[in-house]
Amino acid sequence: YANLDRFEAADEKYRKALEIRTVLADTQGAPDESKWLLAATTSRLASLQLDRSKRDEALTSTRSSITLLEPLVTSNGSSHALQRELSIAYYLMGDILRTAKKADEALSWLEKDLAVSARLVEAAPDNLLWRHDLATSLERLGLVLTDLGRRDAAHEAYVKAIDIGEDLIKRATKRPEWQ
Repeated sequence: YANLDRFEAADEKYRKALEIRTVLADTQGAPDESKWLLAATTSRLASLQLDRSKRDEALTSTRSSITLLEPLVTSNGSSHALQRELSIAYYLMGDILRTAKKADEALSWLEKDLAVSARLVEAAPDNLLWRHDLATSLERLGLVLTDLGRRDAAHEAYVKAIDIGEDLIKRATKRPEWQ
């Protein structure tokens, strides 16, 4: 992604996917999966925008994704995949706001992310990917709490993230990136 041409090509592909998925999601009687795919694409575009320091665009894209995902999660409460997608969007919103030096706002979104991540791990304690998501959420929460000067709470979040990370290292030797 360091090469600008790659960013531009990725941006172009996401925007084309958004056009197609918007048409599919806006069709009367469209299945929830169409809206989910639109939300996921919007989140991926937001990540790309944040990587390129286009914070306002990333914020708008992430809000769109969350607006699509929240009712889907409500109506499909047993869908862990939808919940994870919403967790990712909450995390992204928190990250965008943190980089904008809006730690108070970021905290509320990261707390939402953490709640969803914790529920997913509770539902499937052996799902290593979800455990990794939870550790990442705790780490990001620790950063925001540090920004807010809440050092004890930040320390607690970091310790929990490290504990999960150490467990992941023991259980997932085939994922060296977690080490």
